[in-house]
Amino acid sequence: MRKRTWMMAALALVVLFGVNGGTAKAEWQSIKEVQENTPERWTESYETKWRTIQIDAQIDVPDVEKLPVIRVTGASPVNDLKLLLYSEVVYNEVGQLYVISKDGEPEILGNNEDYKNRYYFADGEIPQIQAEDHPLTAQQAIEMLENKLKGLTGYGKDDFVLGPITVYDRVWKYKKINGERVYTQPISKTGEYCVELYQKFAGVQYQSCRECYDTRGKEAWPDAAGVSGAIWDADSFKLWATLLQVVDTPYEDVPILSFGDAKKAIETEIEAGHLRSIDKVQLAYAPYLDPQEKDVFWLLPVWYVKGGYTRNVKKEFEPKYGAGGEIVDDGIERAEVVFEAQKGELMDYNDRSAKRRVVPKIVTWDSVQ
Repeated sequence: MRKRTWMMAALALVVLFGVNGGTAKAEWQSIKEVQENTPERWTESYETKWRTIQIDAQIDVPDVEKLPVIRVTGASPVNDLKLLLYSEVVYNEVGQLYVISKDGEPEILGNNEDYKNRYYFADGEIPQIQAEDHPLTAQQAIEMLENKLKGLTGYGKDDFVLGPITVYDRVWKYKKINGERVYTQPISKTGEYCVELYQKFAGVQYQSCRECYDTRGKEAWPDAAGVSGAIWDADSFKLWATLLQVVDTPYEDVPILSFGDAKKAIETEIEAGHLRSIDKVQLAYAPYLDPQEKDVFWLLPVWYVKGGYTRNVKKEFEPKYGAGGEIVDDGIERAEVVFEAQKGELMDYNDRSAKRRVVPKIVTWDSVQ
């Protein structure tokens, strides 16, 4: 159990990292050392002034040999010849693609029409159930999306991390009897799969970290990089993508601060009453602005956390219940807490300076040896 005030925790963070980041106490590690020394899970109990916080989250460290610093920009538009087989190209521009297959998109839901059931699966989880009357399994639907994407953009399976998947039953007509839905007849021929893919670079997942400021200001900023696909059958689908492409790799491998250093900083947000739970912990890339080239971003390693978060320390998260007493919304407000693994500090929610996201000085192996 831990019991420290917010002021003492903040002071400890300053002592540990100093004004400009790493000091002699900072633990610089290679990616191999990070892989060897990072625990599989973060499991701990924290006693704060307001409540007890239980943390039990998997820590994801990419299985890579090096941790380069990479510069990226919006991906080039797809060659128009590759789009001739599509019934509709909603947009095809730098960094953005949205296409619908020749067979088109099923009708938009009308009055008293809805999917009979929806089944949600977490990041990386492949459903073992099949969409209603669908010719493809979930695995086949994922592979189909990856193949279509590869043919259009050149990005394939190795460029993405599997995100969440939703499996839908067919769309049905329904009527209300005594306040309950009674499904009367199917409207669509099949159910569908909705698949999310997250882009990665050099084997490391990209996180846009847009939530780490209350206001982003006027600077350009990339969206989350990845793909969403809706698949109705083997020839009927749509995909929309926000993609980045590599410009160059200024540094082939850099050291980073350990998970232990990141944990100490993130714990200050727990003990301050802000961070209430953790859903995700991972070593990822975050983008920084290039001071010379507009729309070019530097990818630097960060320890990325997402979970229940609020600035109101007294607020309790209350679940919402459906008519049958089931939980329909856990009521948890979620946000990001990001430890900059080269700077040695948390991204500051309150920083509104003009240079807040300009790439910092890169820590190299030569500078720490």
